[in-house]
Amino acid sequence: VKGELPPADTWEVALSGGVDKREAFTRLLQEKKLGYMATLQNLRNMVDAGVDTGLISQRLLAGAAKSPALPFRFIAAAKAAPQMATAVSDAMIQSAAALPKFDGRTALLIDVSGSMDHPLSAKSQLTRLDAASALAVLLRETCAETRVFTFSDGLVEVGNWRGLPLVNEIARSQAHS
Repeated sequence: VKGELPPADTWEVALSGGVDKREAFTRLLQEKKLGYMATLQNLRNMVDAGVDTGLISQRLLAGAAKSPALPFRFIAAAKAAPQMATAVSDAMIQSAAALPKFDGRTALLIDVSGSMDHPLSAKSQLTRLDAASALAVLLRETCAETRVFTFSDGLVEVGNWRGLPLVNEIARSQAHS
């Protein structure tokens, strides 16, 4: 009421206040004030602004084990900032590996037919195949033994990859099914 409450120290407030993007993101990362989801969702903005990629990678890896982000968030981040793919993949593996484990054997069959190329929604840049691939990453890290297969016209077993390499292998198998 008195107008004495200071504004929150967030990237939105900093950028809307006219602060340089690189300066704002760098400060927030260094002070550990940029939330994990905000880090993932702003990767392209940070890279485009010239924020040190080592600093971004540090944040991604440091918060991964406690992150609420599911693998599809990491896939979206890697698509937005492909130059950060290694750090994103490592963080995705750490994040999923921190989840509870399941015993036994698990088989996942992923449809890689043409219909899987459609976006999840009208506003999404992720496809149905991205969502299925995210599930494969999640199962690979949380299940004791996981085999991943793709199918369309035929059935193909995907190599025992982890993280983004698994996502890429599933996408490549689409051409062979």
